[in-house]
Amino acid sequence: TQLVRSGARRVRMSGSGSTLFALYDDPAAARPIADLLPPGTVWMQVATLGRAEWWRAGGFDSSEGGS
Repeated sequence: TQLVRSGARRVRMSGSGSTLFALYDDPAAARPIADLLPPGTVWMQVATLGRAEWWRAGGFDSSEGGS
């Protein structure tokens, strides 16, 4: 319920329930919420990648089909 009340745009469960995720419009607003989560909780900040960024992040280059 902390995530639901935290101002997240969306809070959803992934898979069979072992993972919850929350979407925030402002990454700076999400960081203080991470400090409120129970001990042992893994917090990761993620971002959307464009196709070219995704290929580069995977170690590929444009000669391998990324554009």
